[in-house]
Amino acid sequence: MELTLEIGVHPVTISGKTKQRWCDAMRALILVAAVIALSGCGMTEPQTIEKTTSQPAASPLRPTVAVKYKGDGGFDLAAQKADAYCKQHYDGSTAKLLADDLKGHARFECAE
Repeated sequence: MELTLEIGVHPVTISGKTKQRWCDAMRALILVAAVIALSGCGMTEPQTIEKTTSQPAASPLRPTVAVKYKGDGGFDLAAQKADAYCKQHYDGSTAKLLADDLKGHARFECAE
């Protein structure tokens, strides 16, 4: 079996042991080329991976006011008292309802 290569304009014929040596040389050359190509992948600066955790933005704590009330119109009066308290103690902020258990306990937040 013969192997004919055309290098440029000059054909080269290889046979027998020379063919085996040539094939071994080509395999070695391909292996060296692959190692060189792959080694270039690691030649850059090492990359640093930082693990971060995302946390929701912290909301500023706002003061709250708990008010007890009873009777007809008690809730409205409690809301007025909470609003007056917030305005007096927290630079004109207004009271916003956070919770009402409908048993005479309401919690308001002093907000701008």
